[in-house]
Amino acid sequence: MTIGFFDSGIGGLSVLAEALRRLPAQDYLYMADTLHVPYGTKEKDDVKAYVMNSVSMMMERGIDALVVACNTATSIAVNELREVYSLPIVGMEPAVKPAVEMNHATGKRVLVFATPLTLQLPKYYALVSRVDEGGIVDSLPLPELVRYCENLQFDKEVMAQYFREKLADYNLDDYGIIVLGCTHYPFYKKCAAGASASAYSDC
Repeated sequence: MTIGFFDSGIGGLSVLAEALRRLPAQDYLYMADTLHVPYGTKEKDDVKAYVMNSVSMMMERGIDALVVACNTATSIAVNELREVYSLPIVGMEPAVKPAVEMNHATGKRVLVFATPLTLQLPKYYALVSRVDEGGIVDSLPLPELVRYCENLQFDKEVMAQYFREKLADYNLDDYGIIVLGCTHYPFYKKCAAGASASAYSDC
Protein backbone atom coordinates (compact mmCIF):
# COMPACT_ATOMS: atom_id res chain seq x y z
CA MET A 1 0.00 0.00 0.00
CA THR A 2 1.30 3.42 -0.97
CA ILE A 3 0.14 6.41 1.07
CA GLY A 4 0.49 9.79 -0.61
CA PHE A 5 1.30 12.88 1.40
CA PHE A 6 0.68 16.30 -0.11
CA ASP A 7 1.69 19.71 1.19
CA SER A 8 2.61 23.09 -0.22
CA GLY A 9 6.17 22.57 1.05
CA ILE A 10 8.09 20.92 3.87
CA GLY A 11 5.41 21.40 6.54
CA GLY A 12 3.81 18.04 5.81
CA LEU A 13 7.03 16.31 6.81
CA SER A 14 5.94 16.87 10.40
CA VAL A 15 2.87 14.73 9.67
CA LEU A 16 4.76 12.18 7.58
CA ALA A 17 7.20 11.63 10.46
CA GLU A 18 4.30 10.53 12.68
CA ALA A 19 2.95 8.23 9.96
CA LEU A 20 6.37 6.61 9.55
CA ARG A 21 6.50 6.02 13.29
CA ARG A 22 3.05 4.43 13.43
CA LEU A 23 2.99 2.64 10.05
CA PRO A 24 6.61 1.84 9.21
CA ALA A 25 5.75 -1.02 6.83
CA GLN A 26 3.84 1.16 4.34
CA ASP A 27 5.24 2.80 1.23
CA TYR A 28 5.02 6.59 1.02
CA LEU A 29 4.98 9.16 -1.75
CA TYR A 30 5.53 12.77 -0.64
CA MET A 31 4.78 15.70 -2.92
CA ALA A 32 5.51 19.33 -2.07
CA ASP A 33 4.22 22.11 -4.30
CA THR A 34 7.30 24.25 -3.78
CA LEU A 35 6.55 26.12 -7.00
CA HIS A 36 3.57 27.83 -5.37
CA VAL A 37 4.38 27.82 -1.65
CA PRO A 38 3.10 29.52 0.49
CA TYR A 39 -0.60 28.82 -0.04
CA GLY A 40 -1.87 30.83 2.90
CA THR A 41 -1.42 34.23 1.27
CA LYS A 42 -2.84 33.33 -2.14
CA GLU A 43 -6.32 33.43 -3.70
CA LYS A 44 -8.65 30.56 -2.87
CA ASP A 45 -9.33 29.55 -6.49
CA ASP A 46 -5.62 29.52 -7.32
CA VAL A 47 -4.86 27.26 -4.37
CA LYS A 48 -7.65 24.87 -5.30
CA ALA A 49 -6.22 24.57 -8.81
CA TYR A 50 -2.73 23.90 -7.42
CA VAL A 51 -4.04 21.17 -5.15
CA MET A 52 -6.17 19.43 -7.75
CA ASN A 53 -3.35 19.44 -10.28
CA SER A 54 -0.82 18.12 -7.79
CA VAL A 55 -3.07 15.32 -6.57
CA SER A 56 -3.80 14.34 -10.17
CA MET A 57 -0.07 13.86 -10.71
CA MET A 58 0.16 11.81 -7.53
CA MET A 59 -2.68 9.58 -8.71
CA GLU A 60 -0.76 8.93 -11.91
CA ARG A 61 2.14 7.66 -9.81
CA GLY A 62 -0.21 5.26 -8.05
CA ILE A 63 -1.34 5.88 -4.47
CA ASP A 64 -3.87 3.93 -2.40
CA ALA A 65 -4.65 6.64 0.17
CA LEU A 66 -3.99 10.36 0.44
CA VAL A 67 -3.13 12.64 3.34
CA VAL A 68 -3.61 16.33 2.60
CA ALA A 69 -0.99 17.46 5.09
CA CYS A 70 -1.86 21.12 4.80
CA ASN A 71 -4.61 22.96 6.66
CA THR A 72 -5.17 25.52 3.92
CA ALA A 73 -5.34 22.89 1.17
CA THR A 74 -7.72 20.80 3.28
CA SER A 75 -10.06 23.72 3.90
CA ILE A 76 -10.21 24.60 0.23
CA ALA A 77 -10.09 21.33 -1.64
CA VAL A 78 -10.67 18.21 0.49
CA ASN A 79 -14.41 18.01 -0.25
CA GLU A 80 -13.84 18.23 -3.98
CA LEU A 81 -11.00 15.69 -3.80
CA ARG A 82 -13.35 13.25 -2.08
CA GLU A 83 -15.93 13.78 -4.81
CA VAL A 84 -13.40 13.12 -7.57
CA TYR A 85 -11.41 10.24 -6.07
CA SER A 86 -12.69 7.09 -4.33
CA LEU A 87 -9.56 6.35 -2.28
CA PRO A 88 -9.38 7.22 1.45
CA ILE A 89 -8.48 10.90 1.93
CA VAL A 90 -7.40 12.34 5.28
CA GLY A 91 -7.32 16.10 5.80
CA MET A 92 -5.95 18.41 8.46
CA GLU A 93 -7.60 21.05 10.60
CA PRO A 94 -6.33 23.22 13.46
CA ALA A 95 -6.58 21.36 16.78
CA VAL A 96 -9.13 23.78 18.20
CA LYS A 97 -11.43 21.12 19.67
CA PRO A 98 -8.86 19.38 21.91
CA ALA A 99 -7.39 22.75 22.91
CA VAL A 100 -10.80 24.05 24.00
CA GLU A 101 -11.55 20.82 25.87
CA MET A 102 -8.22 20.88 27.68
CA ASN A 103 -8.46 24.57 28.53
CA HIS A 104 -12.15 24.81 29.39
CA ALA A 105 -11.79 24.34 33.14
CA THR A 106 -8.76 26.61 33.56
CA GLY A 107 -10.40 29.93 32.75
CA LYS A 108 -7.67 30.54 30.19
CA ARG A 109 -8.16 31.40 26.52
CA VAL A 110 -6.93 29.56 23.42
CA LEU A 111 -4.86 31.28 20.74
CA VAL A 112 -4.80 29.78 17.24
CA PHE A 113 -1.87 30.47 14.91
CA ALA A 114 -2.72 29.81 11.24
CA THR A 115 -2.27 31.16 7.74
CA PRO A 116 -4.42 34.13 6.71
CA LEU A 117 -6.34 32.08 4.14
CA THR A 118 -7.14 29.28 6.59
CA LEU A 119 -8.56 31.79 9.05
CA GLN A 120 -10.73 33.42 6.36
CA LEU A 121 -12.40 30.24 5.16
CA PRO A 122 -15.87 29.01 6.23
CA LYS A 123 -14.43 25.65 7.32
CA TYR A 124 -12.46 27.34 10.10
CA TYR A 125 -15.39 29.49 11.21
CA ALA A 126 -17.60 26.40 11.32
CA LEU A 127 -15.03 24.53 13.40
CA VAL A 128 -14.71 27.32 15.97
CA SER A 129 -18.48 27.85 16.11
CA ARG A 130 -19.01 24.15 16.74
CA VAL A 131 -16.54 23.71 19.60
CA ASP A 132 -16.10 27.15 21.19
CA GLU A 133 -19.30 27.62 23.16
CA GLY A 134 -17.54 29.73 25.75
CA GLY A 135 -15.99 32.14 23.26
CA ILE A 136 -12.43 31.51 24.45
CA VAL A 137 -10.74 31.13 21.04
CA ASP A 138 -8.75 33.93 19.43
CA SER A 139 -7.03 33.68 16.05
CA LEU A 140 -3.76 35.18 14.85
CA PRO A 141 -2.60 35.00 11.21
CA LEU A 142 1.13 34.47 10.75
CA PRO A 143 1.66 35.00 7.01
CA GLU A 144 5.45 35.09 7.17
CA LEU A 145 6.03 31.90 9.13
CA VAL A 146 5.64 29.43 6.27
CA ARG A 147 8.16 31.36 4.19
CA TYR A 148 10.58 31.40 7.12
CA CYS A 149 10.22 27.64 7.37
CA GLU A 150 10.69 27.04 3.65
CA ASN A 151 13.83 29.17 3.76
CA LEU A 152 15.08 27.13 6.72
CA GLN A 153 15.15 30.19 8.94
CA PHE A 154 15.45 28.73 12.42
CA ASP A 155 17.78 31.24 14.02
CA LYS A 156 16.64 31.49 17.63
CA GLU A 157 17.16 35.23 17.95
CA VAL A 158 15.41 36.02 14.66
CA MET A 159 12.40 33.86 15.47
CA ALA A 160 12.17 35.06 19.07
CA GLN A 161 12.00 38.64 17.81
CA TYR A 162 9.36 37.65 15.25
CA PHE A 163 7.11 36.12 17.91
CA ARG A 164 7.65 39.04 20.27
CA GLU A 165 6.45 41.44 17.58
CA LYS A 166 3.45 39.32 16.61
CA LEU A 167 2.37 38.81 20.22
CA ALA A 168 3.05 42.33 21.45
CA ASP A 169 -0.67 43.18 21.64
CA TYR A 170 -1.62 39.99 23.50
CA ASN A 171 -1.58 39.46 27.25
CA LEU A 172 -0.19 35.94 27.26
CA ASP A 173 -1.19 35.44 30.88
CA ASP A 174 -4.74 35.14 29.51
CA TYR A 175 -3.83 32.11 27.37
CA GLY A 176 -3.21 28.53 28.38
CA ILE A 177 -2.73 26.95 24.96
CA ILE A 178 -1.45 28.00 21.56
CA VAL A 179 -2.69 25.90 18.62
CA LEU A 180 -0.19 25.56 15.79
CA GLY A 181 -2.73 25.52 12.98
CA CYS A 182 -0.39 24.93 10.05
CA THR A 183 1.80 21.90 9.51
CA HIS A 184 4.82 24.18 9.04
CA TYR A 185 4.36 25.69 12.48
CA PRO A 186 5.43 22.72 14.67
CA PHE A 187 8.98 23.41 13.53
CA TYR A 188 8.67 26.52 15.73
CA LYS A 189 6.95 24.79 18.65
CA LYS A 190 9.68 25.70 21.13
CA CYS A 191 9.42 29.37 20.17
CA ALA A 192 5.63 29.29 20.58
CA ALA A 193 5.83 27.36 23.85
CA GLY A 194 8.28 29.93 25.13
CA ALA A 195 5.60 32.55 24.62
CA SER A 196 2.85 30.70 26.47
CA ALA A 197 2.22 27.89 28.92
CA SER A 198 1.87 25.25 26.23
CA ALA A 199 1.54 24.80 22.50
CA TYR A 200 -0.36 22.09 20.64
CA SER A 201 0.00 21.28 16.97
CA ASP A 202 -2.59 19.66 14.74
CA CYS A 203 -4.31 16.48 15.88
